[in-house]
Amino acid sequence: MVYSKQTPEAVEALTWALSNGHVIDVDVQFTTDDKSYDSLEESLSTASKDAGPGSSVVICSCLVRVLPGF
Repeated sequence: MVYSKQTPEAVEALTWALSNGHVIDVDVQFTTDDKSYDSLEESLSTASKDAGPGSSVVICSCLVRVLPGF
């Protein structure tokens, strides 16, 4: 699943997958600010309320930080 923002459809899809015991691979694609992370956390919290046994979430994100001299 590609996650870029919180939508009712994203929460519904996450809820369905978690309540049916599926592993979810989330590819996070948004700017790295607190509001974006808060929306992801809220989506996952809402969706995992009725999570089935064995449900897992894998969050894939590549954070790149440019350092001086590199």
